[in-house]
Amino acid sequence: MNPLLSNILPWLVLGIPGTGLNLPVTPKPLLHQKTEISSNYKNSSLCSWRNFATSTLDKIVSSDRGEDKKTVENKVSIRILESNRTIAEGRKNPDSSYSILLSNGLFQKINNPSTLKFVLAHEYAHVKYNHFAPNLENYILSEKQRNRLEHIYQEWELKADSFAINSLTKTERIEGRENITQIIQETPVENLGKHTKLFKRHPDPKIRTTTLWE
Repeated sequence: MNPLLSNILPWLVLGIPGTGLNLPVTPKPLLHQKTEISSNYKNSSLCSWRNFATSTLDKIVSSDRGEDKKTVENKVSIRILESNRTIAEGRKNPDSSYSILLSNGLFQKINNPSTLKFVLAHEYAHVKYNHFAPNLENYILSEKQRNRLEHIYQEWELKADSFAINSLTKTERIEGRENITQIIQETPVENLGKHTKLFKRHPDPKIRTTTLWE
């Protein structure tokens, strides 16, 4: 059996820990997935962004007093994606370390330090709370399974939003509010893959912004 498939199937059968979700699914042929990550940091603007993001992330981690922090402390790094798309993603690496991926396109839309702090804290929360699931884009899910997964993913997003907004001071919230709202409103409805029906991993932007600023 394909090693990747053997790693995913137990997760699908047993379900997501703490959710009570079981997923007997029909696998489609697994395709090679490749993500190009920049290894060239000679560009001064990218280097500056990475350094500033790393410094900001260090402050977020050092101020975190939660018990979950122990599992990720000193294991999270910033990686820059050379892409014009707006991308921010927490990722678990094979060596049990974690990366927060940030794209050039995202940096172009961030116009103040408070927004960057919010984005980093949001992605750090996904790492801290272990919001990771195997790639399901090559599997056929039933409507019930899709709906349940959609609910779980959206709960994860709201929890990460809550952690992120609470990491900002009152002044930072005021400074970043308009830009944070703009980025959330531009977050696209995500699809787990071309072989599945539309899959909303993020809540409606209105729900997210209302929850943040209420």
